[in-house]
Amino acid sequence: MVMTQQEIVTKCPFLQKEMTEPMQNKICKHNYDREGVTNMLKVRPNSRCPILGCGNTQPLKMSNLEENMELKRYIEKKGRQAGIKRPRKKFTSDTLFSP
Repeated sequence: MVMTQQEIVTKCPFLQKEMTEPMQNKICKHNYDREGVTNMLKVRPNSRCPILGCGNTQPLKMSNLEENMELKRYIEKKGRQAGIKRPRKKFTSDTLFSP
């Protein structure tokens, strides 16, 4: 059997809902929503990647995460195709310059 497509996961493993600001772990390449991973690191600073079977043994750090713009565009396109309207995030000086 040959797989022709890989399933694209758009649900945050922390929040259990569709990601709106996907962040990719630079080490293991798994994705989490910014809100979910930020909240988890506040509660459990030594959290590891929550994906079952992930070989990454290093604790999650915001410095090891980067925005995943490709996944964000995919999620937005998927939402448009399904007819889902998402509110646009309003940017302020606080959101533009926060880590």
